[in-house]
Amino acid sequence: MAQPATTPTPTGSSYTRSALPLSSSSLAAASPSPFLFSPKGPGRLARKLERMRVERLEESRRVASAKYRDEHREKVLEAGRVRAARRRAALKDDEVAKAKAREASARYRAQHREELALKQRKVRKRAFIQKHGLTAHIQRRFDAPMPSRDDRMDEYDYEAEDYRNLDMFAVGPWEAPRICDM
Repeated sequence: MAQPATTPTPTGSSYTRSALPLSSSSLAAASPSPFLFSPKGPGRLARKLERMRVERLEESRRVASAKYRDEHREKVLEAGRVRAARRRAALKDDEVAKAKAREASARYRAQHREELALKQRKVRKRAFIQKHGLTAHIQRRFDAPMPSRDDRMDEYDYEAEDYRNLDMFAVGPWEAPRICDM
């Protein structure tokens, strides 16, 4: 069997080289390429391969960063669209609520005006009766011009109330015409 030959290296140490010729595929499978790890340090090929590896890594990082940035931008835009839609819906609901509140307020004010007018009529009537007496109040009613049909419908309850007051003060039904005629 052939003795393996020793080959001196430039640094002074030696390594054993096999006498059998090695194919390039078996060399690559057996050990790292001798071009990558020469005794002088990494060569041009090693530096080139390392530079290519770093460039591929940086490129993959750039692609991943751009992808994340695009996804994040899309999420932010979608969230903005959702917020804007909610805001529009809230404004619409708010407008509907405001319109309902305005209608309810208008109804309440109209009802309050009617109640206040009724109270003021009663107060004025009471004050007039206290000042001038019941007969003057009744006479004023009869002397007033004939109201229109709408006013008559509106005043009907008050006339009935006047006659109730009249009955309260009258001694009997025979006195009512006499008081009214005064």
